[in-house]
Amino acid sequence: MTELELRGLAALMAAKWVGIKEGSTEHGAILDIYNSIRPLPRGYAMTKSDDWCAAFVSAAAVEAGLGERYPLECSCSKIIEKAKEMGIWVEKDDPRPKMGDWVLYNWQSSASGDDTGAPDHVGVIVGMEGGRILAVEGNYDNC
Repeated sequence: MTELELRGLAALMAAKWVGIKEGSTEHGAILDIYNSIRPLPRGYAMTKSDDWCAAFVSAAAVEAGLGERYPLECSCSKIIEKAKEMGIWVEKDDPRPKMGDWVLYNWQSSASGDDTGAPDHVGVIVGMEGGRILAVEGNYDNC
């Protein structure tokens, strides 16, 4: 399989979880996948009351068998730190993401110049449409 095909597996896994509600049995199953990572990032086990977007994308990568290719974490800020350590971090104002890439959002960003603020949310790219990024996200609007 090509790298793009492999990364697409993580996107497809995340897409299967669209609509899962926080606090549901399925939400618990996603957290269980995240909590099965060894060593557990920062030694922190996720609970159902935690924000879970980062655990969502990490669990999708793990379920696709690609955990070593992604900066697995339960914190958006720590994802960036790990991605930089792995040499895979890209900061761009004009993104050209590929399926399976992770996109981090800073709701306070001016969208002008490279953003150096703290990220608030993360999702998995599932495609592009008319110059717009299509992403799947956990913990967005309570699903």
